[in-house]
Amino acid sequence: MQRNVYRDIEERLVIRTAHISQSPHEIGAGAYSPAVARIVANADNTGAPDGYNCVSMIGSSKRGTLSLRLFGRADYENERFVAVGFKAHGCLALIAAASVAAHLCEGLSWKQALCVSVENFYDCLGDLPWDKRHVPYFAVEAIRALVGDCLARAQQECGFIEAYTGCDDNLLECMLCEHCSLRTLRNELRYKKHKCPART
Repeated sequence: MQRNVYRDIEERLVIRTAHISQSPHEIGAGAYSPAVARIVANADNTGAPDGYNCVSMIGSSKRGTLSLRLFGRADYENERFVAVGFKAHGCLALIAAASVAAHLCEGLSWKQALCVSVENFYDCLGDLPWDKRHVPYFAVEAIRALVGDCLARAQQECGFIEAYTGCDDNLLECMLCEHCSLRTLRNELRYKKHKCPART
């Protein structure tokens, strides 16, 4: 008796737009709460808002390729986000979390944005599959990185940025992210500060 050990992969549609890209190997939408599906289907804040003047990026390939970018139009005089948009690649949970992050930050001061927590995302997204429970941590880190980018553009020093954002390499959000624009920014600022003098 012969067995067919090869199984055809079920074909299904994946989301592909100018600003949202769902991983082809991602589990189907049925595994997510209705809230996630509703947020992704109605995302009206994709892309960079007109006149954006700050940006952040986080990413990881530990559990499939995930990347999330936030684009903000900030009022630097009042230290407030006027408009925020996003681009995301990965699972539906990440795409929904990116949209929620952008919505939550709009109109907030930088200090208020730093108070957005993982629990806020769980409240908005509903129950997530067990292997997607880490996604809100990426969104929180992206918000922290967006605030950090604003501070850097306002010519603040690395120590001030770290203290203001509460950024610490030992934070869970930081350890989960392989790539973080705020970590890169902090390293660049440290390097410039300790740069060796040119040889003559």
